[in-house]
Amino acid sequence: MSYSTFIKCSLVYFVTISCVEAARYGFAFENDEMFEGCPDVPNSFNVIDVVDNTFIEMEYADGFVSVAGNHTLLWDVQPTDRIEASGEMYHYRRGSWQPTPFSMTITDFCSVQFDPKSLWYQVWTRHIPKERRKCVNNYGHNYSYGPFTVDVSYESITNLEGRYKVMGYGYAYDENNKRRNNTICYQ
Repeated sequence: MSYSTFIKCSLVYFVTISCVEAARYGFAFENDEMFEGCPDVPNSFNVIDVVDNTFIEMEYADGFVSVAGNHTLLWDVQPTDRIEASGEMYHYRRGSWQPTPFSMTITDFCSVQFDPKSLWYQVWTRHIPKERRKCVNNYGHNYSYGPFTVDVSYESITNLEGRYKVMGYGYAYDENNKRRNNTICYQ
């Protein structure tokens, strides 16, 4: 391929991509709890099992989750543990959950938990007052929130019609980099 042909093809490609418009998709929860455990992941805890949610209110309505109150961290790990967090999106096709290309792994979650550029900061950790910001590996620490809402819709240029689920994982590693046996898994 000549250089001028390459330039022309590249120009056509980028013009086409820039003309594509994204569609907005809304995620609807299948139950009131919003988070379920992972029955296929042995020895794992649901995210709602590792926080005391007695004093927090979460309600899904009209495409938004409203949150207010506080919860206490009950994940039995050490403040010196390295926390790894990952998430994967699955699409329900032909009677089973199939993986999609959408996944993420953060090998040191504590170092970026309150990073303003992160996805979770926009929907969760920015609502924790600065004086209450400690990593999720601090057993007994309390996060308090003023009322806020989370938009559970997503913009994508790819077709996302159908049923999807997101599975999230949390792993703790001790000072010898050995993974602890108390994995968090939720969907």
